[in-house]
Amino acid sequence: MTSSANYSSTDRLEQNLNSSVAEIAEWAAFNKLPINESKTQAIHITGKRLSPKINYEMALTINGTKLEVVPSVKLLGLEIDSELSFNSHVEKLCTKLSQQIGILKKIRSCLPMRQSLLFYNSMIRSVLHYVSSIWTSCDKENIGRVLKLQKRAARVISDVDNQTSSVKLFNS
Repeated sequence: MTSSANYSSTDRLEQNLNSSVAEIAEWAAFNKLPINESKTQAIHITGKRLSPKINYEMALTINGTKLEVVPSVKLLGLEIDSELSFNSHVEKLCTKLSQQIGILKKIRSCLPMRQSLLFYNSMIRSVLHYVSSIWTSCDKENIGRVLKLQKRAARVISDVDNQTSSVKLFNS
């Protein structure tokens, strides 16, 4: 559930959200779907410019249990943080890509080029393209980190040194 309000009326936002949470709890009880209150979390998304202006701690409750307000949440493999910077998502993505590139580097001597490309497409490229719409919201530093890993993967597949131009590698 979502709700929005002007930063000066966060108390009204809290009331709307608590009302929505109560409706969800009622619906879940009616449909005999238990809600695990200890695992249910809330995230307060403000953006970068608005977060310093808001000094309000929301108290959202479900069935009498106060919900934990977290700085980031994972939803279908996407890390969403309160400022929509996606820094934590990119951090985890880069870790996963580095691991996959390391595996590729270890097995490349056993694989012909065609199988190396198949490994790249299935294990690295698929990770890069999942939730690719966030790249429009990321800062240049995060995009640069991911691009470096793409270049590293291209160099590993082609079995060339780190000084080789990546433009030629991507074209081939």
